[in-house]
Amino acid sequence: MSFVTDPDFVMANVPRLSGVAARAVVKGSTLRVNLSCSKGVTCTGTAAMSANVGTKGSEHSALIAKGSFALPAGTTRRVSLPLTVAGLRALGENPKGLAAKLTLSLLGGKKATYRVELP
Repeated sequence: MSFVTDPDFVMANVPRLSGVAARAVVKGSTLRVNLSCSKGVTCTGTAAMSANVGTKGSEHSALIAKGSFALPAGTTRRVSLPLTVAGLRALGENPKGLAAKLTLSLLGGKKATYRVELP
């Protein structure tokens, strides 16, 4: 048995996030959360944050922030996501904070959801 090198065979690195902060910070009309990209390839994708809003008995899930990001390989950066109108309203109605879900979709990678606390 012999092996031949195939010049058309390329092994691709798949982007992966190596860390997501458990808490986010609100500054003005943006939401900031720290993300870490693993070594090897740039992490590019979209982020959407949702939370349960409304009064007890009539709660529903609402998109509170969304945006895109690009992190160089092997770095940790603070990503800013613009708040939606529903997000601004929800944060105004809940001064003690919110528990939210952050869904990250990586280009060429997978989709993952994380729990994030908002102050």
